[in-house]
Amino acid sequence: MKQRFKIIWLLVALFLLSNLSVYADGATNPNMARVRVVHASPNGPKADVYLDGQPFRRDVAFLGVTDYTDIPAGNHTIRILPAGSPPETPPVKDLTAPFENNKAYRIMLTGQLAQLKVAVIPDDLSPTPPNQARVTFVHVSPGSPNFDICAVGQPACFQGNITYEENRVVNLSSGGYNLDVRQTGTNNNFMTISDTYQDGQAYTVFLMGLITADPRLQQIKALPIVTRPPTPPSNSNQGPGLPPHTGAFLAPEVVAGLGAFISLLILGGGMWMMRRRFS
Repeated sequence: MKQRFKIIWLLVALFLLSNLSVYADGATNPNMARVRVVHASPNGPKADVYLDGQPFRRDVAFLGVTDYTDIPAGNHTIRILPAGSPPETPPVKDLTAPFENNKAYRIMLTGQLAQLKVAVIPDDLSPTPPNQARVTFVHVSPGSPNFDICAVGQPACFQGNITYEENRVVNLSSGGYNLDVRQTGTNNNFMTISDTYQDGQAYTVFLMGLITADPRLQQIKALPIVTRPPTPPSNSNQGPGLPPHTGAFLAPEVVAGLGAFISLLILGGGMWMMRRRFS
């Protein structure tokens, strides 16, 4: 009988350890970075992107913006090959870059093919201020002058003199916008952006293409990333001092701890009852 109880208790311990491991993995994703690929070279061919010698993204064409993918944090070698080329083909471009834990990056192909560049650019996915969205305007139109971003019909521009390959980050009140992309210091409007930016989300707007030839200048908006829950309305019925309602009452790590504790109580109580029954 004692031998049977030892085996049962051993199974209980293994069950609890496995559950704690699952809870820990669900609460955090340590030592990982997030990476997407952006193809902004107007006459560049489709590209295969290799990471440390392994295929990472295939057939990325001009205007292509991939979703984020988790990779281990650390230094990684990036190789750009023409799409469909054997892995041993000499790369069009290659570089080694660091990717920090819990940070987001984009691998960017920019410039005309003869001056093709590959760079790793960090993305800001930190929580936005209340009732605001973060918009990053990226000027990747080779041969174009500097840009101003202005509200339609307004002489003053809220973002001015954005240079080629510059990332201009701005927090905007959530809502709909009609924005002109003008040549800096003039009323020469290249295009109008009509879009809605939602509270708590981060957007990246790439200004790709050419202003004097095809493919023409256009905006490519990456899928937004949620940086935090939407700001609760000011007339919320929540009592004073209560935290904002986000759909969950407790943080994931707290839920994990409670789950493990409850599992221990249930299994321990069951074993106690069995032991009393058979003693």
